Amino acid sequence: MSKLDYLIERLVEWYRGGKPGPDMVQIYPTNRCNLKCIFCAQRLNLYDLSKEVKHRRWLEITKEICGLGVREILISGGGEPLCVPKTVMKMMEIIKRANVEGRIITNGTLWTETLIKKTIEIGWDHVIFSVDGIGSTHDYLRGVKGTFNKILKNITIFRKLKKKLGSDKPFLEFTFVLNALNYKEVPKMIKERSVDGVILLGHMPPDFVKMVVAKKIPVVMVDNYFEGSGTNAIIVDNFDGGYKVG
Repeated sequence: MSKLDYLIERLVEWYRGGKPGPDMVQIYPTNRCNLKCIFCAQRLNLYDLSKEVKHRRWLEITKEICGLGVREILISGGGEPLCVPKTVMKMMEIIKRANVEGRIITNGTLWTETLIKKTIEIGWDHVIFSVDGIGSTHDYLRGVKGTFNKILKNITIFRKLKKKLGSDKPFLEFTFVLNALNYKEVPKMIKERSVDGVILLGHMPPDFVKMVVAKKIPVVMVDNYFEGSGTNAIIVDNFDGGYKVG
């Protein structure tokens, strides 16, 4: 069943008086973070980390969410999920035992080989690395030197262990917030880095949209607003052999 058919089925169920569960739930397990991104609200000291939800309660909440019949759970933040690795890994196990699709957005710097192996073994679906440029561009925006190389190292470990364990999961992706410092690095990032997909977010100038389509850059999803493009979304996807704008 396609996702569109699935969503229509849920709407029909709701229309007939049923109570279908949510399609997707996003969880922020922590507001703690090990980086100092120059654009992040963390710099405003908005969060009282002493009042975070405790480990045991997060596991209870995760089970409750799975019990609602949710299709997908996204673990993100807030902060960096792997600042609380024990909690997050147990949440991920619960999610996959419930046969729910699992995604996690991460800055990519705190993974260990043990965590990566466990993530593959439980059949986790998507690991999305938050990246904002190549090399020094990324490190500058993230406020800590060496972060880009740590991401590449951990992606290499993921790919090596996926091959060793005979698994095509998790699907590895970059999420990339476009800005004036990094948007020209996108083609190189997409073509030379060993991930399975790239998600681009932010304000897209028309020349950028034209470049993506003209070069047929594969496995790219771009969301949000495109100035002068007459559309609010562009998807360039090589899985079905087609390129779409709409």
